[in-house]
Amino acid sequence: MPNEVLFENPILRVEKRVSEINGKTVTRSVIDMPPAVMVIAIDAQNRVHLLREYMAPTDDFELTFAKGRIDEGETAVAAAKRELNEELGLTGDLEHLMTVHNQPSHSTAVTHLSLIHISEPTRRS
Repeated sequence: MPNEVLFENPILRVEKRVSEINGKTVTRSVIDMPPAVMVIAIDAQNRVHLLREYMAPTDDFELTFAKGRIDEGETAVAAAKRELNEELGLTGDLEHLMTVHNQPSHSTAVTHLSLIHISEPTRRS
């Protein structure tokens, strides 16, 4: 059975997917999203650097790690370093911790989680 696109924009696509599992037809809505990175940034004094950012789903400002989508043709390492610099103005040595499927029951979202030990202690203004 073909999948049906229910919604699509440049960031995500929602599909109705029909599968045959153990002789049973199962229908699920699946959110298809590009891979992303999230960076835990720790400085020489063992302080974790976060940012406060507005999140539409909660309609509030939330504390979060530097994060973002991996651009086409970009590696997860390059994206992590780019996001850390764009969002916090920091650079450092990257250590890939793990890759997680955020919510595999209904999303294809994959996040590459990294730790960065900040080499430049000051933020840009």
